Amino acid sequence: QTKKISHFSRLRLEQRFHEAPAVTNKKNYYSTRLRYMHSLSLPIIRSKKTNQPVCQWIAADEIMLHAGERIGNHFFDQNRLITGLELHPAKNLAIVALYQYTSAYQLTNETVAAKNIYRLTTVFNLQHQHPASLAYGD
Repeated sequence: QTKKISHFSRLRLEQRFHEAPAVTNKKNYYSTRLRYMHSLSLPIIRSKKTNQPVCQWIAADEIMLHAGERIGNHFFDQNRLITGLELHPAKNLAIVALYQYTSAYQLTNETVAAKNIYRLTTVFNLQHQHPASLAYGD
């Protein structure tokens, strides 16, 4: 059995709307946020029948940067460091337990706040077959 590390990268470009607080004279505005995530996964236990991972370790880092007219010194938005385990107790079911450390810019007091977050996610993958394959008995 090989313990092959797999990796995934994602780049997102978002257009964000910001509503100014009603107590200020500032106007609403848009900004652009760039999000880059890179993740790694390493199988810990594989199925003897299919050789697919039954349990795997996950690590990821996502950084978010802002651009726009009215962001001032708010170029850095967030950084998320994530690690945890992904379990596959059935073919279409995944249970993911993650720890996430987030450092996020706080616009109200111009500081960076740290958050420790624990996430437990259940993912059920619905099988979809094309109607034509059902008609021919495939």
